[in-house]
Amino acid sequence: MGSRSGSPVRSVELNEPADGIVRLNLMDQCANVFVYGTLRKAARPDIHARFLGGQSKWLGEGAVAGRLFLVSWFPALVRADKADDQVLGEVFRLTDFEKTILPLDEFEGCDLEKPQTSEYTRGIVPVRMRDGSTMPAWCYFYLRSVDGLERIASGDFVDELNLRKDLK
Repeated sequence: MGSRSGSPVRSVELNEPADGIVRLNLMDQCANVFVYGTLRKAARPDIHARFLGGQSKWLGEGAVAGRLFLVSWFPALVRADKADDQVLGEVFRLTDFEKTILPLDEFEGCDLEKPQTSEYTRGIVPVRMRDGSTMPAWCYFYLRSVDGLERIASGDFVDELNLRKDLK
């Protein structure tokens, strides 16, 4: 089964209990993306403009369950060990999902067809918005080991950038 663009349609798993897995056809998919690092406007306006500026609509700030680590000049999000581990970021709705998601995947080093060679993977997670509501969004998760990486305890990459001169 293929999409209108000729690429294969993939199913994705939402962050749901194993007995309640929700599958989405990517043509009817979530068009939201949660960004927590260099794609945030306040972190790197140049990178944000290149990949999201004019191609998305800002929906607000939110948080996802996870832990944030500093890889180099960019952060890595891994799934949370504890429920209170949170990573802060922003949600954007992509105005043309198929046109925008592939360059984002390339930038993030994410190849869903070859996860063994990818730096990141992409999955849909619930994002708790500032107003208390929850919305689904695509999120990039780091696939490599975080052993030896510095943890960003606040869960906020922008705060970390503001505290450190070596990352600017």
